[in-house]
Amino acid sequence: MVRHHWRSEQEKHEFAKRLLLSIAQRGLRGPTALARLCNSRDANAEVTPQSAFRWLSGAGMPSVASMKLLAQALDVDLEWLRSGAERNGMVRSSEGATRLQRLITLLREYRTLTAAQKDVIVTLVATFSGSPQQREADFFMTFNCSLRPKWTH
Repeated sequence: MVRHHWRSEQEKHEFAKRLLLSIAQRGLRGPTALARLCNSRDANAEVTPQSAFRWLSGAGMPSVASMKLLAQALDVDLEWLRSGAERNGMVRSSEGATRLQRLITLLREYRTLTAAQKDVIVTLVATFSGSPQQREADFFMTFNCSLRPKWTH
């Protein structure tokens, strides 16, 4: 493995910020999840949680091969991940760009809603983010039990 001792502390920390942002956007948490993602993408990859921790904490930089694997696994532009240059922006794939654009559009539309409409949206999101049993209970409580099926005993 090639180590880049010439990297400044600032470069390591800036890389760590980009890597943290990238894993957060993928819904990953921590070095173990990052190592698993990388290793699942390439049978020959040997990314350890310890290596991922060093990268995420700004204590080290990945090798060129690991950097390429990270960019591919996280679906971000390699040059952006490596140096912060926004050659093609952070999101590499058209699917990722489409998802990002949809999210921006939804947020803009949400801002135009009334307070009451926003409350309904927040309630729905909270309802659907719990367990199936909790979602059902929350749904019926929120809408005053009027939609609950009538079961006979």
